[in-house]
Amino acid sequence: MKKIVKGNDFTMLVRVMKVVDGGKVPFSLPSCEEVRAFAVGLYRKYKLAARVSASDDSVLLCRVEGDALPLGNYALEVSGKLFGNDWRSNEYGQFRLVDSNAEADTEFSRDLVEGEDSVEMDTAIVFLPPEAGLVELSERLRAGVLDDVRREIAGCLPVVDAELSVESSNAVMNRAVSRALAEMREDMDFLHFVAMQRIGGKKEFTAKDFLGGQTRIAARAFQRYTELEKVTIPDGVTSIGERAFNKCSALKEIHIPDTVTSIGYGAFMGCNSIERAILPDSVTDMGDAVFCYCSSLREVSIPKGAAAIGDYAFGKCTSLKRVTVPDGVARLGRSAFSACTSMEEIILPESVSEISERAFQDCRSLAGVKIPDGVTRIGEYTFSGCRSVKKFVIPDGVKSIGVGAFNKCSALTSITIPESVAVIDEYAFQDCTSLAEVTIPEGVTDIKGNIFFRSTSLTRILVDTGNRTYDSRNGCNAVIETATGTLIAGCKGTIIPDGVTKIGYSAFAGCGITEITIPDGVIGVYNYALSYNTSLASVTIPESVTSIGEGALKGCTSLTAVTYKGTVAQWGNVSKGDNWNLNVPTDAVVHCTDGDVPLNG
Repeated sequence: MKKIVKGNDFTMLVRVMKVVDGGKVPFSLPSCEEVRAFAVGLYRKYKLAARVSASDDSVLLCRVEGDALPLGNYALEVSGKLFGNDWRSNEYGQFRLVDSNAEADTEFSRDLVEGEDSVEMDTAIVFLPPEAGLVELSERLRAGVLDDVRREIAGCLPVVDAELSVESSNAVMNRAVSRALAEMREDMDFLHFVAMQRIGGKKEFTAKDFLGGQTRIAARAFQRYTELEKVTIPDGVTSIGERAFNKCSALKEIHIPDTVTSIGYGAFMGCNSIERAILPDSVTDMGDAVFCYCSSLREVSIPKGAAAIGDYAFGKCTSLKRVTVPDGVARLGRSAFSACTSMEEIILPESVSEISERAFQDCRSLAGVKIPDGVTRIGEYTFSGCRSVKKFVIPDGVKSIGVGAFNKCSALTSITIPESVAVIDEYAFQDCTSLAEVTIPEGVTDIKGNIFFRSTSLTRILVDTGNRTYDSRNGCNAVIETATGTLIAGCKGTIIPDGVTKIGYSAFAGCGITEITIPDGVIGVYNYALSYNTSLASVTIPESVTSIGEGALKGCTSLTAVTYKGTVAQWGNVSKGDNWNLNVPTDAVVHCTDGDVPLNG
């Protein structure tokens, strides 16, 4: 069972299996409806946001919001419907939420799910065997579909029936069973066509001859058809279903008529040979992940009728350089353009009022974005990893800056924060290693922790003199919470002034200081306050300090001496949190007024 510190937001990768002939095999989730996931605690169940992985349809990605669950052990339960029949998993103990890093044993990865702290669960979820009636229904359905496919193929191409291999038959059969019963008849034309194309080896087609009067291309109709290079969809088709051309890896050219109004989730996801996508203005509904992982896509025309660009719509389109979003689009979805590593320019219309979290994360070539005036929030990690952005002006009207919004913008030298901003969330400017100066405006009332973690060039922090919540008194180059005297964010240029009573959580974490003197009157040094300053060699602590928090000096690998302005006995009475001196050199000493003691003693 994994142990994870409460307060972390993270995504769990959960493998879903089914029992077949006594063994466990992967279970395809897109064929199910109403798939839900729950964290099951001692007294109640908590519903988790869950989605199917884009790279493996038997993996469920379950999002845990760190503050939503109390401390304790949790099992996972997954449930859904297959052909209208309910199924659910057994409950498996998966993780425990603990309250300190000392108890935790789990490190998150950003490689499992792009841009998200994530962890793969140790135990696969296995759902209970279905009722005998459902098994019988599935078998009868498979047999009937196969007979229909064979009859249709034989009717059109008599010679093909004898050549239909067991492998091809099973592929067609499994494709059909994965679809909902209500769509089965509609999909038959496509099953027929896919079977013929795979046997005939054709690389190009016009869909008109195979639609049979239908007006929609069904979900997963041509999924993983790797021979297909060019498709022309005829006039009259109004919708393209979910994953219709998913992972057609050779597909280079697609012609979509102006009768199409809807394109479903992941319709062209993983088509990594497509270089150009011209979508007609008739499209008003673009699902999530439509062109996600289209690594060769260089040009896209977004329809003027679209109201939103969905989640992950163009995620990992690593060849896309320039995008113009048409007027009328109001929302950019989560990770809409994330990891578009070649993108240099994106033009947003004034109609955009919502830019969701991680929308431009890891757009490493993006030099800048003009944010429309109607946007009120910069979401979490929105511009994280945009390492070519040098200057950024946040428009007046933005009220909050989310967690890690400008994290790892390593070239950023100037950021303008307007008076309208009230909330700046933690790590907002983490790893902005070129940022030298920041001004906190009058309207800011809520700064959540150290917003400048590891911004090692920062030397000047100013708080507007009209701000009633925070101040930077006496030109101290720090942010101080006025009412409590807590210094919540500092930098290399900080001189801690008189009147400060506490050094806040992560206040100087990773900021690049080489020495620091904490003045008399300070009573507490909070968790991780001076952590990860690898060049910090000297710290002076007054005898007024009564507590040093967890991890306060963690990772200060160059620290050789602490000067404590009290006696050895007083130093022994100072409360010290878990791992307060973790990774500090073993020969480091504390110089007290009446003698020295080992720092690690």
